[in-house]
Amino acid sequence: LLQYICVTFDQQQTKMAFNLENFVAKPTQEEFDLTTKADLLNIAKHYNISEIKTFMRKQQIKILLFNI
Repeated sequence: LLQYICVTFDQQQTKMAFNLENFVAKPTQEEFDLTTKADLLNIAKHYNISEIKTFMRKQQIKILLFNI
């Protein structure tokens, strides 16, 4: 049982690194939901969205990106 718990925990902790080029080419809601604040800032920078600032909270950035 302990071995199963450890393997399950390791699988949950493993997350594929965000790839901006792949996301821009084929964005998905699932990947958008898993982005970090740094990922969101990179998306904003890619699209030259000047309204998004680094001091903003992650949720604020997500809302702005989602509504553009």
